[in-house]
Amino acid sequence: IKNLLYAKQVIRADDTNAIELLEEKVTERKERQEFMKAANKAVRKKDIEAGNEELRDLGFTEKQISAFRIPEYGVLGFQPYELSGNNAEIHRLEKRIETLKAIKETGSREYETEFFSVTEDAENMRLRLFFDYKPSEEIRATLKSNGFKWSPSNECWQRQLTESAKFAMQRVLEKCKNEVA
Repeated sequence: IKNLLYAKQVIRADDTNAIELLEEKVTERKERQEFMKAANKAVRKKDIEAGNEELRDLGFTEKQISAFRIPEYGVLGFQPYELSGNNAEIHRLEKRIETLKAIKETGSREYETEFFSVTEDAENMRLRLFFDYKPSEEIRATLKSNGFKWSPSNECWQRQLTESAKFAMQRVLEKCKNEVA
C-alpha cells in the first residue's frame, strides 16, 4: 500500500521487462550517489561562497543550502548512512539483475524425480511440482512450510523460481523418500 501511495513501482521477477526496469533503477541510484557525493564535496569546501555556488548549480535553493550547512549528528551534508545505504542498494540490485539474467539464459527445463515431475519455468519465474496423485497430509504440510502453494489453474504446487526454491524442492523430495521408507 505504501508503494502505491508513493507511486513506487514493484518490479516482479516474472515481469517480461524486469531486467530493463532494474537496470533503470540502478542507473537512477548511481546518479543519486554521484549527486550526494558532489553535494558533500561542495558543502565541505573551505570557501563557503564557492561551495554555496556549487550547491546552487546542483539545484539547491537558498533555504535548502542554509539547512544543509547545519550539522546533523556532527556531519555536514548527506549523512554517511545515506551514502552507504544507497551504495548497498545498488549492489543488491546488480546482484538481482545477475541472478535474473542467469535464470533467463538457462531457460525453462523439465525433469522427473521418482515422486513428481519438476518444471523450472524461466519465463514465468516459477518452480512447479506435478504429482500424479494427491500427496499425503505430511507431504502437503512440507510443501506449504517450504513456500509452495497449490495452483488450481496449473494443477501443481509452485513457488517463485529461486535458488531457495530449488533447495526447498530437495527438502520435499527427502520428505517423500522418508515417507516411502
